[in-house]
Amino acid sequence: MAVGSDDCPLIRLFGNDPDTASRLRDACRALTVGHVSSVAIHEVEGVVQVDDVTLTAVASRRNHGVIQIGPHDKFRWELTPVWWSNAAGLLDPFYLPDPKHTGFQWLDEGSGIAVIVSPNGS
Repeated sequence: MAVGSDDCPLIRLFGNDPDTASRLRDACRALTVGHVSSVAIHEVEGVVQVDDVTLTAVASRRNHGVIQIGPHDKFRWELTPVWWSNAAGLLDPFYLPDPKHTGFQWLDEGSGIAVIVSPNGS
């Protein structure tokens, strides 16, 4: 998990482990059905923090997107359950890997800080 530049603020989730992608998808799904109200993405098994960046996903009544909370490395990602369901679906190509799939996917770009997932970090 890494943070982009000031010119293109983004949080990048990267790696080619289908099990980690599956756990991220399951975390998003848990937010859609109300099993949990928040998930610490940086604590999901298989997710490796870069530079102590933390990202907490929260089920909200409104889509606020990613909000920086406090220091440079603390973020809160607030979406409605419907949008968490959408994010879960966007993780399918990473959970069900296809050797032809080498691209990336925007999980959220509605706020000033985007969230992107890619298999190789680029």
